[in-house]
Amino acid sequence: MKKILLFGLFLMMTPALIKAQEPAEAFWLRVDGLFAKIEIRDKDKKLVFSGPDFVSDIKSRWQKINTLSGKEKATDVVVEKMLERRLKPYEHIAPFLRTLLNYASLKAEKEQVDAFLQSVHYLLEQPGSPRIIEYLGVIEGIVADSLLSNYKSVTWKISAPDFEIYNEPAPQFVFKNIDLICINGNSSRKIKGTRGKFEPFTRSWKGETGIVDWVAGGKTNDSIRIELNKYQIFLQGTDFSADSVRLIHIKFFPQGVEGRFEDNFRKGGRPGLPKFETYQKNLKIPGISERMEYRGGLRLEGNELTGVGSPGYPASVLLQAPNKKSVSLRAQRFFFKPPYISAKDAFATIHYGNDSIYHPAISCVFDEKALTLNLYQGNSL
Repeated sequence: MKKILLFGLFLMMTPALIKAQEPAEAFWLRVDGLFAKIEIRDKDKKLVFSGPDFVSDIKSRWQKINTLSGKEKATDVVVEKMLERRLKPYEHIAPFLRTLLNYASLKAEKEQVDAFLQSVHYLLEQPGSPRIIEYLGVIEGIVADSLLSNYKSVTWKISAPDFEIYNEPAPQFVFKNIDLICINGNSSRKIKGTRGKFEPFTRSWKGETGIVDWVAGGKTNDSIRIELNKYQIFLQGTDFSADSVRLIHIKFFPQGVEGRFEDNFRKGGRPGLPKFETYQKNLKIPGISERMEYRGGLRLEGNELTGVGSPGYPASVLLQAPNKKSVSLRAQRFFFKPPYISAKDAFATIHYGNDSIYHPAISCVFDEKALTLNLYQGNSL
């Protein structure tokens, strides 16, 4: 009878003893209890997971990571919440603890460990099935392989896995001064020196700044580049567009000109891309030709440079001859293919002294080398 009373007294005291433990001891007591009897084997009876071995490894790694010092209580709160949501030790809690250690070993600030724990707790509080495994998988991909997204044949990576978690309240990953890399087959393109926010569930990237090379026909043009302002990319595809970018063209615009940019990072690109068009349609573009003055907008499609106008405001070309003769041309589009400059359906005015000849619909080709201007009636060149 005395033994029974003592045993009953022990059972009554056990919860109080656990509660009286230090937070670290209470946490490890819970983890030991969760994994003590778990043993997973494959179809050939080979051991693939041992609960006690897992806990031993976690404890050993935990002690070596300074940012986890004193974080046992906060981690225990998350584990308790996972158990409330009926998540399982092997399927859910073990991946959570692994990812916590991997992320903590990457970050030097304890605040980022707190941010990670808060992000998991936030997801556990959301209605419906928690997306914990998906979320942990994204973080593991970044930490292990600098991977943001891998969908069908399109892979997006960053040049370094240095990121921070911000909860707004949903978790967002913030990257600073990295290269954003798109891989498609054996081809890769990148946005260099950029920063941005990555949304782990929608795979969307909201970026700022960065440089994009001008790649047309599979070849990079070193004299042209795009400087980005703000932009957004869905990282399960290869389409890319951005407003308010700056085109740097060493020959025509070494200081840069603003406009809109479109591209496709898929291997081989897409016809007509990359594409840039200026916002201004009254630019004076020097350097196109020694004997020509151009005013209008500019469009660059692949390797094709064209001058463009807008409705009611056509682009214009003034050709000046040494004998004071001149020809002014106005059209919605001029094609610049050295040594030729051409247009269809142009308004042409030939000036000679005080006289002039005007034609409202003419096609023209100017040969810069031969210094000849051919005019054709109609719109055929």
